[in-house]
Amino acid sequence: MKKKHDPGREEREQYEANGKYAYEYHSPAEPNKHGRRDADPEDEVAPLTPPWTTNVPGPPPPKAPGERAKAHSRTTTNRLIFVLAVMVVAILVAQNTIFRLTTVYVIGYRNKTPQQIAAASGLVKGLNMFSLSEDEVRENLSSDHTIVFLGMQKDYPSTIYLYISEREPVASLQWLGLL
Repeated sequence: MKKKHDPGREEREQYEANGKYAYEYHSPAEPNKHGRRDADPEDEVAPLTPPWTTNVPGPPPPKAPGERAKAHSRTTTNRLIFVLAVMVVAILVAQNTIFRLTTVYVIGYRNKTPQQIAAASGLVKGLNMFSLSEDEVRENLSSDHTIVFLGMQKDYPSTIYLYISEREPVASLQWLGLL
């Protein structure tokens, strides 16, 4: 078989070897002795990838199902941690600003004023409502023997009700200078 001389063939092969360009020509072959146009096997060019995909990185390969589950699990875990952190900050801010003692109601007083009873109980404006315990209030009021502590009720976010009864002296007697 006789090779056809193509002046641009060497240049094309050089560019294709360097990966810079890709050429593909489709031209009719010369007629043979029967009048048919057969292609010369030397002229056949293997199909090449389009030039816009040769040097440009493509999309990442698809992840395996296990990798997708791990990525989804990590995303869910990160979101959960973020939500929990926001909730902790919100609780701390609420405790320091909203849940502060502002009002004490005393129920059951007769001889002493509510201010005297509240002061004896140790309840002061601005205390954290979550840190107040009934046992501490009972202990503080037990130092005054005229007050009997019956109970305490917290009304969130800032009110406490103290239930007390007062002991009343029934008889007094003076003997040897003592009352």
